[in-house]
Amino acid sequence: MGKRSWKLVLAAASLFMLFAPLFAFADNNEKAWDVLRPVSELAKQFDPVVQWFLLTLSVAILAISVLAYRKSKSRRIALISFAFFIFSLKAVLKVLDLYVSTGNFFSASANDVADFLIMLSLFVAVFYRKSHEKFFERDSK
Repeated sequence: MGKRSWKLVLAAASLFMLFAPLFAFADNNEKAWDVLRPVSELAKQFDPVVQWFLLTLSVAILAISVLAYRKSKSRRIALISFAFFIFSLKAVLKVLDLYVSTGNFFSASANDVADFLIMLSLFVAVFYRKSHEKFFERDSK
């Protein structure tokens, strides 16, 4: 076997070992993902701490990206700053959701819209060109 074949075998074995407990330990009456319930319950205990950490981190990264935009005036950096602004706004709404309405304020669909705007902004920033004819063209320089 060649080097590449061993890597593929190792990757397949790793994936099997990762997902095998989902199916091996499930009873007939349980769903395969019930094995993950203890992990999910543990994550719920740390949710407020994680939300505050994400809020702090997102505001810090937003500040850094705004400073970078002020220095460069690049449209790409502006789009990236917009993505971090949406991420920060999402974090603020999630923290408010923890204390104001306890889970009813920021719905899953609103979260999906925010994620879509973040991904769209980053996508456009990555493929942005000054002329629209060369939007997806590689740099020749």
